[in-house]
Amino acid sequence: MLDRDAIHSLPFARGLIRREARLLRAASADAIWGFEDLEQELRLRLLQALDRYDPGRGSSEAFVAVVLGRAAAGIRRDRGRFKRTRRAVAPGAAEPTESVDSLDEAARDLRIDLLRAVGTLPDDLLLLAGQLLLRSLAEVARAQGVPRSSLVRRLERIRRHFEAAGVSP
Repeated sequence: MLDRDAIHSLPFARGLIRREARLLRAASADAIWGFEDLEQELRLRLLQALDRYDPGRGSSEAFVAVVLGRAAAGIRRDRGRFKRTRRAVAPGAAEPTESVDSLDEAARDLRIDLLRAVGTLPDDLLLLAGQLLLRSLAEVARAQGVPRSSLVRRLERIRRHFEAAGVSP
Protein backbone atom coordinates (compact mmCIF):
# COMPACT_ATOMS: atom_id res chain seq x y z
CA MET A 1 0.00 0.00 0.00
CA LEU A 2 1.24 3.48 -0.82
CA ASP A 3 0.83 6.22 1.71
CA ARG A 4 1.80 9.86 1.61
CA ASP A 5 4.75 9.52 3.97
CA ALA A 6 6.24 6.40 2.38
CA ILE A 7 6.16 7.68 -1.19
CA HIS A 8 9.22 9.91 -0.59
CA SER A 9 11.29 6.96 0.58
CA LEU A 10 10.63 4.80 -2.50
CA PRO A 11 13.86 4.77 -4.55
CA PHE A 12 11.87 3.98 -7.69
CA ALA A 13 9.64 7.04 -7.30
CA ARG A 14 12.56 9.34 -6.45
CA GLY A 15 14.54 8.12 -9.45
CA LEU A 16 11.62 8.45 -11.83
CA ILE A 17 10.80 11.94 -10.57
CA ARG A 18 14.42 12.99 -11.14
CA ARG A 19 14.46 11.43 -14.60
CA GLU A 20 11.23 13.11 -15.70
CA ALA A 21 12.36 16.46 -14.27
CA ARG A 22 15.67 16.20 -16.14
CA LEU A 23 13.89 15.40 -19.40
CA LEU A 24 11.46 18.28 -18.95
CA ARG A 25 14.26 20.69 -18.08
CA ALA A 26 16.38 19.59 -21.06
CA ALA A 27 13.47 20.29 -23.40
CA SER A 28 12.74 23.65 -21.78
CA ALA A 29 12.89 26.75 -23.90
CA ASP A 30 11.21 29.16 -21.58
CA ALA A 31 13.24 28.84 -18.39
CA ILE A 32 10.15 29.33 -16.30
CA TRP A 33 10.69 26.27 -14.15
CA GLY A 34 13.96 25.14 -12.67
CA PHE A 35 14.87 21.52 -12.01
CA GLU A 36 13.77 21.69 -8.36
CA ASP A 37 10.46 23.27 -9.35
CA LEU A 38 9.80 20.45 -11.80
CA GLU A 39 10.67 17.82 -9.20
CA GLN A 40 8.33 19.46 -6.71
CA GLU A 41 5.50 19.70 -9.25
CA LEU A 42 5.88 16.02 -10.15
CA ARG A 43 5.92 15.03 -6.46
CA LEU A 44 2.79 17.08 -5.85
CA ARG A 45 0.95 15.47 -8.75
CA LEU A 46 1.98 12.02 -7.52
CA LEU A 47 0.76 12.81 -4.00
CA GLN A 48 -2.55 14.07 -5.37
CA ALA A 49 -3.01 10.81 -7.30
CA LEU A 50 -2.28 8.46 -4.36
CA ASP A 51 -5.95 8.25 -3.39
CA ARG A 52 -6.65 6.57 -6.74
CA TYR A 53 -4.09 3.77 -6.20
CA ASP A 54 -5.68 0.31 -6.09
CA PRO A 55 -3.20 -2.50 -5.25
CA GLY A 56 -5.53 -5.00 -6.89
CA ARG A 57 -5.06 -3.39 -10.30
CA GLY A 58 -1.27 -3.38 -10.44
CA SER A 59 2.04 -2.76 -8.73
CA SER A 60 2.94 0.47 -7.04
CA GLU A 61 5.83 0.92 -9.51
CA ALA A 62 3.45 0.73 -12.47
CA PHE A 63 1.09 3.21 -10.82
CA VAL A 64 3.93 5.66 -10.09
CA ALA A 65 5.28 5.34 -13.65
CA VAL A 66 1.89 6.02 -15.22
CA VAL A 67 1.08 8.96 -12.92
CA LEU A 68 4.48 10.59 -13.46
CA GLY A 69 4.36 9.99 -17.21
CA ARG A 70 0.96 11.66 -17.41
CA ALA A 71 2.08 14.48 -15.12
CA ALA A 72 5.11 15.15 -17.34
CA ALA A 73 2.90 15.11 -20.43
CA GLY A 74 0.57 17.58 -18.74
CA ILE A 75 3.46 19.90 -17.91
CA ARG A 76 4.64 19.72 -21.55
CA ARG A 77 1.10 20.49 -22.74
CA ASP A 78 0.77 23.41 -20.33
CA ARG A 79 4.16 24.73 -21.38
CA GLY A 80 3.04 24.65 -25.03
CA ARG A 81 -0.13 26.49 -24.09
CA PHE A 82 1.95 29.15 -22.32
CA LYS A 83 4.26 29.52 -25.31
CA ARG A 84 1.32 30.04 -27.67
CA THR A 85 -0.16 32.66 -25.36
CA ARG A 86 3.14 34.45 -24.90
CA ARG A 87 3.82 34.30 -28.64
CA ALA A 88 0.49 35.89 -29.45
CA VAL A 89 1.17 38.80 -27.10
CA ALA A 90 4.86 39.40 -27.79
CA PRO A 91 4.71 41.16 -31.20
CA GLY A 92 2.49 43.92 -29.86
CA ALA A 93 4.08 43.94 -26.43
CA ALA A 94 3.53 47.16 -24.59
CA GLU A 95 6.30 49.15 -23.06
CA PRO A 96 7.72 47.37 -19.98
CA THR A 97 6.51 48.94 -16.76
CA GLU A 98 9.23 47.76 -14.37
CA SER A 99 11.99 50.33 -13.87
CA VAL A 100 11.13 52.07 -17.15
CA ASP A 101 11.38 55.45 -15.46
CA SER A 102 15.05 54.82 -14.71
CA LEU A 103 15.82 54.23 -18.40
CA ASP A 104 16.58 57.04 -20.75
CA GLU A 105 14.51 57.36 -23.91
CA ALA A 106 17.06 55.62 -26.17
CA ALA A 107 17.34 52.62 -23.85
CA ARG A 108 13.57 52.41 -23.57
CA ASP A 109 13.19 52.50 -27.36
CA LEU A 110 15.84 49.80 -27.75
CA ARG A 111 14.07 47.61 -25.21
CA ILE A 112 10.77 47.98 -27.07
CA ASP A 113 12.45 47.20 -30.40
CA LEU A 114 14.07 44.11 -28.88
CA LEU A 115 10.74 42.87 -27.51
CA ARG A 116 9.11 43.27 -30.90
CA ALA A 117 12.00 41.57 -32.71
CA VAL A 118 11.96 38.64 -30.30
CA GLY A 119 8.19 38.39 -30.66
CA THR A 120 8.49 37.91 -34.42
CA LEU A 121 11.16 35.20 -34.30
CA PRO A 122 10.07 31.88 -35.85
CA ASP A 123 9.30 29.21 -33.24
CA ASP A 124 12.52 27.22 -33.80
CA LEU A 125 14.67 30.33 -33.39
CA LEU A 126 12.68 31.50 -30.37
CA LEU A 127 13.30 28.11 -28.77
CA LEU A 128 17.03 28.36 -29.45
CA ALA A 129 17.22 31.93 -28.14
CA GLY A 130 15.46 30.90 -24.93
CA GLN A 131 17.82 28.00 -24.39
CA LEU A 132 20.89 30.16 -25.03
CA LEU A 133 19.79 32.51 -22.25
CA LEU A 134 20.49 29.74 -19.76
CA ARG A 135 23.10 27.49 -21.35
CA SER A 136 26.14 27.68 -23.55
CA LEU A 137 25.95 26.80 -27.23
CA ALA A 138 27.79 23.54 -26.54
CA GLU A 139 25.34 22.57 -23.76
CA VAL A 140 22.33 23.28 -25.97
CA ALA A 141 23.86 21.27 -28.82
CA ARG A 142 24.47 18.34 -26.47
CA ALA A 143 20.92 18.50 -25.07
CA GLN A 144 19.43 18.57 -28.59
CA GLY A 145 21.84 15.98 -29.97
CA VAL A 146 22.95 18.18 -32.88
CA PRO A 147 26.37 19.49 -33.88
CA ARG A 148 27.35 22.97 -32.69
CA SER A 149 27.80 24.05 -36.31
CA SER A 150 24.06 23.54 -36.88
CA LEU A 151 23.26 25.81 -33.95
CA VAL A 152 25.79 28.39 -35.13
CA ARG A 153 23.93 28.60 -38.46
CA ARG A 154 20.65 29.04 -36.63
CA LEU A 155 22.24 31.68 -34.41
CA GLU A 156 23.27 33.54 -37.56
CA ARG A 157 19.62 33.46 -38.66
CA ILE A 158 18.69 35.07 -35.32
CA ARG A 159 21.29 37.79 -35.89
CA ARG A 160 20.00 38.44 -39.41
CA HIS A 161 16.44 38.59 -38.06
CA PHE A 162 17.48 41.26 -35.52
CA GLU A 163 19.36 43.22 -38.18
CA ALA A 164 16.31 43.11 -40.48
CA ALA A 165 14.20 44.40 -37.57
CA GLY A 166 16.63 47.30 -37.15
CA VAL A 167 18.19 45.99 -33.93
CA SER A 168 21.88 45.25 -34.24
CA PRO A 169 24.88 45.40 -31.89
